[in-house]
Amino acid sequence: MAPTVLLGLTIILPAVLIVLLRSDAAVVLLALCAGSVLVDFIGSDTADFISQNAQSLNGWAYVGLMLVPALLSIIALRKSVSSMKLPINLLTAVAAGLTAALLVIPLLPFDLQKQFTDNFLWGKMHQYQATIISASIAIALVSLWMTAHGGLKLRKKHH
Repeated sequence: MAPTVLLGLTIILPAVLIVLLRSDAAVVLLALCAGSVLVDFIGSDTADFISQNAQSLNGWAYVGLMLVPALLSIIALRKSVSSMKLPINLLTAVAAGLTAALLVIPLLPFDLQKQFTDNFLWGKMHQYQATIISASIAIALVSLWMTAHGGLKLRKKHH
């Protein structure tokens, strides 16, 4: 499969899954961030444990740590988004897909990683990754603020 198509599917498929299951994309995106923290703090210990006990999974520990919180969030929060909130959830789901690709692809085993990174689209995504992830988190936070407890409300001044 062409690297650009493979990369595109890596971004679009998580977004489609989130939208079809009507899971809260903002929570899923923040769960990806939690997975990134897990990779940073317990990744090497987990990788060592897996390499000692499950050789066939060697090299996938970091990917698992990154994705498990998001996958559990998708499952636990299915049917939690009403159809009225679908537009903001769709935008947030695409942001989650972009973030997932940027965070997971560098953790893949080298041969598989190379299939994703040898193209123009990945070069541009990697070049603007700080902007993409910052914007994705901002979108997720705004989505949460808009949907929590009836939405974001401006207070009226009482004179």
